[in-house]
Amino acid sequence: MKIHDIFSPDKLRKAANDPLPGQIQEPPEPIEINDDQEWEVERILDSRLYRRKLQYQVKWEGFDEDRTWYPASNFIGSPHRLRAFHVDYPNRPGPPKRLKD
Repeated sequence: MKIHDIFSPDKLRKAANDPLPGQIQEPPEPIEINDDQEWEVERILDSRLYRRKLQYQVKWEGFDEDRTWYPASNFIGSPHRLRAFHVDYPNRPGPPKRLKD
């Protein structure tokens, strides 16, 4: 048996929390909440005001980096992530007025 037979790409498996560079990781399935598909927020990356509307960039759980800006209203189910972001970055725009609710 040759070493390349042992370590051929079809025999390698990615680690769930630490994939190898270049490996394609299947994104997680969405969660159904009130007939809507939602994904879990790993962390908030940034916030901005765009046309007087608060928006966030996020790192989605199980996905690669996403540079899309999303409206703050999309994160009703993640107040703990929003709160953590604004505690760490108090000078960034936000938080939403009803975050404490």
